[in-house]
Amino acid sequence: MKKLILFLILNCLAFECIIGQNSFLQRQGTATQLVVHGMPFLILGGELGNSSAACPQDIERIFPKLKRMGLNTVLVPAYWELIEPIEGQFDFTLTDKVLQQARLNDLKIIFLWFGAWKNSMSCYAPLWFKENHKKYPRAYTQSGKPLEIASAFSEAVYKADQRAFSQWMQHIAMVDKKEGTVIMIQIENEIGMLEDARDYSHEANKAFNAPIPAEFMTYLQKNKKALHPQMLDKWESQGCKKQGNWQEVFGADIYTDEIFMAWHYAKYVEGLAQTARSIYNIPLYVNAAMNSRGRKPGEYPSAGPLAHLIDVWHCGAPSIDILAPDLYDNGFTDWVAQYKLHNNPLFIPEIRLTDDNSIRAFYIFVVLLNDLFAICRGQTFFFYTHLKLNRIFAKRIKIGNDERKRLS
Repeated sequence: MKKLILFLILNCLAFECIIGQNSFLQRQGTATQLVVHGMPFLILGGELGNSSAACPQDIERIFPKLKRMGLNTVLVPAYWELIEPIEGQFDFTLTDKVLQQARLNDLKIIFLWFGAWKNSMSCYAPLWFKENHKKYPRAYTQSGKPLEIASAFSEAVYKADQRAFSQWMQHIAMVDKKEGTVIMIQIENEIGMLEDARDYSHEANKAFNAPIPAEFMTYLQKNKKALHPQMLDKWESQGCKKQGNWQEVFGADIYTDEIFMAWHYAKYVEGLAQTARSIYNIPLYVNAAMNSRGRKPGEYPSAGPLAHLIDVWHCGAPSIDILAPDLYDNGFTDWVAQYKLHNNPLFIPEIRLTDDNSIRAFYIFVVLLNDLFAICRGQTFFFYTHLKLNRIFAKRIKIGNDERKRLS
């Protein structure tokens, strides 16, 4: 009886904790729902262009149009270089303007943190960060070429990014906890190495030759039967060793380089995710540029949260809720199948804008009938699916398409 009472108390406390959150993910059988203000929330939204929220005037001009398109949610970049233009001095003017306009137009916000990496590169990092290569080192190719990619192996890089992210999250928590306008956060944008599969800086090489962290080796052994087939094949090819460095455990090729790099990207992101959780606990995700068109790691952004690296990311960044694909290539249903997993709800933050996106949306919405998160840039996307919503959804698609044509 005492055990039953304790169980009920703990469950009540957990329920109160969840209810205190403005938005959270909730499992319903095999499905996952986004819950906002205590109710399942159907996202109908779009993502702004990379620099479309870089000044207050643009934000004021764009948001009423988004409302007229029938959206209820907007994905909006947050630029580190504009938030911390001078080291240690923070400006949240654009964040406040986004929240103001969102509330005036009855829209929810998903912020995209453009921090150390955006599309692999460090192009949205502040100038003071970019100019100080010595303090904030870059990644290097195997030939010794420095890249415009901040090194994930630098503690100084991480601390600078984490400090700005923390200050920004604290500001959001302060101004949004009551309203709950912000419903999710994307950490960084399309992380990945280019030109080579991994960083060849001194610190990276040192980590590459060191033993694989016990945390990851334990994960592999514990989850052997459930590993992604490519991960299992790599491990089995070397005899499923239980210790050793990266090449000893996975072999000497660029795909081992990618696994190694993915681990360190994931651990970096996990640090930011834990920061976010401690300040404002809402759903978090990372997005991936696809390994498409027969390209090899480094030709595509190597080591991002790709389907064949899901085990690395789940182990290295357990505080991330969703690994999300950005779909600009053909083979839509195949990509969907790779990311719609029992341990990864499907969420598509970006997709190539085409006239048949509404068909793709209905494929997810009606055919799959599951816990699917689908977003089409400039089109419609959704979080919680049910056949009763078909008519609403079809009406929103027509409104959105008509408005897009009128504005183009």
